[in-house]
Amino acid sequence: MKNTIVGSLTILAGILLPGESRAALIFTPNTPVASVDFTGLDAGDPITDLSGWSSDTPSDVVGAAPRQPLVNTHSTVLTTTNTSNRFASSPAQPSGLLSGGTVYFSAWINRAASASSGSRILLQDTGGTSLGGFTIEPGSPNRFGLTGTDGVYSYGSASALSSVWYEVALVIDLNPTDTSLSRGYLFFRDIALQPDFQIVAGLENGILMGYTSSLDATDFSKWSVQVRNGVQIDNLEVGTGILAIPEAGSLSLLFGAALALVAIHRLRFRHVATAVSH
Repeated sequence: MKNTIVGSLTILAGILLPGESRAALIFTPNTPVASVDFTGLDAGDPITDLSGWSSDTPSDVVGAAPRQPLVNTHSTVLTTTNTSNRFASSPAQPSGLLSGGTVYFSAWINRAASASSGSRILLQDTGGTSLGGFTIEPGSPNRFGLTGTDGVYSYGSASALSSVWYEVALVIDLNPTDTSLSRGYLFFRDIALQPDFQIVAGLENGILMGYTSSLDATDFSKWSVQVRNGVQIDNLEVGTGILAIPEAGSLSLLFGAALALVAIHRLRFRHVATAVSH
């Protein structure tokens, strides 16, 4: 199916036809600008063995062999066996992101069988200020969620199964004229079964990210990860991409507008005809 590239979806928000859904949004990532993996760790090694990484409890945030089914060639991923939340922060990342486009931040996440197994992935600037983030909820029902700069999570209706590798992507449409109108959308895919991303049901309209003229996703500098009770994470990526809507959505908009113009023309013709008859 042919797609129409939208540019800034926030501009289109006011002209979607009644009944049209943001579920139609399609996200396609470009080659990542920067990525992080954990192959430098051996199983059981603390995260601080990787240069530049820090943690409040480094002995609890460690390398591990990836859980089956194996979907990548990395020998080591990041995990914790602790039943409480454990945190780690990355060194500075070379993002090179530009204002006014579509950017994404993604991670591979695999939760364990316990309902309390989950992870939160936050984006931070150089000073540690949050730029938003995403989660597989560390608690039942393990929903996919996202947050802006306020730290308040919005959750969709989809939940993550255990022992499944998901790629979860926070996709941010940076408004080119007013940064405060920038919106974030959450996509995911089952890596073993789905080559393409799908938007999280219940979050089709996204959220306002809470950005300002002096703070937005282009200020990204480092990752802050929270892991809990056997969850595994890998492949942290930042990059640019394309948000699009199916061509059918654009055609329905044009068709609806054409019908409205025909109706107006007929109404005007009727009024003219009535006036002439009198």
